[in-house]
This record gives sequence, structure tokens and C-alpha cells, in this order.
Amino acid sequence: ENGRYYVFDGQRVRVVVVEGEPWVAEADVLKVLGPKALGHLNWQKMPANEYGEISAPNLKGFSEKGIEKLFAGKMDVLSRRFRKWLIGEVFFPFRRARERGLPLPRA
Repeated sequence: ENGRYYVFDGQRVRVVVVEGEPWVAEADVLKVLGPKALGHLNWQKMPANEYGEISAPNLKGFSEKGIEKLFAGKMDVLSRRFRKWLIGEVFFPFRRARERGLPLPRA
């Protein structure tokens, strides 16, 4: 499988590269935050560039843009920490590599 695990608070978070962009597995986001934490948004109706199949059948995930939409307005401590971690540990290294013309991080 194209991807690797990152770890947030002891919880594995799968990241899969789709067309050069990191996508975060939906199931892992829900494990970290809990299914009720994202009840404010019907992510299944998000555009394909924000949410969709990322690897093997039945593995769906969120792009950086999708993650930003998920966390919009979420002010609880866990959501803020997780969002900050995703940006710093997952998304920012990809952006930095592209800007500097370096090989993309292995996800």
C-alpha cells in the first residue's frame, strides 16, 4: 500500500500520497476525534478534491483542503491540537519540499 503511519497521541494516522499530495485516512481522523466530533459536516458530500477514495477500496480520506473544512469552527482543545499537528507534521513538509524543488517526503 502506498502510505505510512504517523502517530498522534499514540493513535496511528495513515497518510497516503495521491497525485503528489498527502491525504489523511478518514477512519483514523474519526478514531482520534470521535465520530460525533465531526457531526457538523456531511463530508461524504464534499468535493472530490477534498474527500474521496485514497487507496484500496473502502479507504477514504481527506486532502489538506478537506481537513481545513473539517476543522473550520472547531475550538475544542483536541481538535485544535490535532489540526496543528496535521499541518506541522504532514502537510507542511510536502509544501516546503515543493517550494524548494526537493523530493517529496515519503508518506
